[in-house]
Amino acid sequence: MQATKTVLDINLPTLDEPYLNSSTLPDIYQFYGSDEAENDTSSNDNNNEYKKYHFLVNSLHHIYLVSAQENIKFERSSSVGYATVEILHRKRALCIIAEINGNYIECWDVARNRLFDRIDFPMSKIRNVLCLKTYSMIVTVLQDGIIHIHSVVDWKKSSFVYRGSIQGGPHLGLVVADGEMLIITFDATVSSDFAVVDLKQFLSSEQVLSDSHVLKTLIAFDPPIGPKPIKSIILPDKEAQSKIDSHANFPLFICKTNDCLFVVHKCKQECISYVRINGRFDIVSTHAKNPHTIYTTRGGTIELHKWACGDIDDDSKKNNHKCQFYVSIDISASPVTSIKASAENASLFLCSMENGVIQAYFAKQAREAYKSMPSFPRTNEVIRTVQLLQKTAITLDGSKR
Repeated sequence: MQATKTVLDINLPTLDEPYLNSSTLPDIYQFYGSDEAENDTSSNDNNNEYKKYHFLVNSLHHIYLVSAQENIKFERSSSVGYATVEILHRKRALCIIAEINGNYIECWDVARNRLFDRIDFPMSKIRNVLCLKTYSMIVTVLQDGIIHIHSVVDWKKSSFVYRGSIQGGPHLGLVVADGEMLIITFDATVSSDFAVVDLKQFLSSEQVLSDSHVLKTLIAFDPPIGPKPIKSIILPDKEAQSKIDSHANFPLFICKTNDCLFVVHKCKQECISYVRINGRFDIVSTHAKNPHTIYTTRGGTIELHKWACGDIDDDSKKNNHKCQFYVSIDISASPVTSIKASAENASLFLCSMENGVIQAYFAKQAREAYKSMPSFPRTNEVIRTVQLLQKTAITLDGSKR
């Protein structure tokens, strides 16, 4: 096993609040007048390439673009705070910025410290903004339930073109973008569980599309997803997935409610269905290369679930599903903050804890170990001594029990 080493250690501006996000810009275009040229990243020194990196970091009230030499190339501050700080185009260093409860979006060229474009919404405040890097598109969800679509058509014009809108209405729930698909949920008063909108139609049309001309796929399950509301939608991690694999005609995603998960998918490329996994979970994750393995956390415990599509029932014409509780790993008294699954092996994953520890686990080995040696109960007291008498463990904790 090779030893790891630190290639960059950058000091960020000191703030009285935590940094929330970081985006790496490894290869920004160099502009000569109105023309652009790519950086020459070839180098015999492996560490030299990292010196060209830039890092966009933000807290609730501050945004910085910092070079590998710790020079601040761009900075912005907001007294109310930022709801959205997201890179739209990495090589052009375009960043979408929106304030909390604001009524406008700004797109900044953070490398050249200039405003690329600004979009105003005078009729309603912004609820959230989604960036689709593939299409150079932004989807803006307003608090009145209207969804607006803008995209860049000509980079030399430095502006966004309005492409159309979707009327979500007062019962609009969550809006999430997955590749070229927009996933929309509703509250319990709407019979449909969700709608899926293909965003390519906005690009292919020469006209601005109004809601009545937007093609939507409305899905209503029997039984429906619930009890609502749907708290969050979890998309698969698509890292290390090819573009061919990622452009499916229907997205796989997970709906999380208070008491369970619903893995929504297309069964054998025929019918849209879901698998229900009962339980209350803090974090949920899966990888697009291994979507039949679901990773969940509760505090410092990680649980893996596996599911599969079965045969279609002749009477109900519904798909039968198989779901297996695979393994539970009691990792730490410190809560798990994130899970990163391997694309190559569904059993291998990384997890980070609130105490700053990062660990790697192999679920298959943990499952075999659990069969032969189940985990011991956890105590909130410090265990001072442990004695093992044949098959009996005797402990003495800090409270002298």
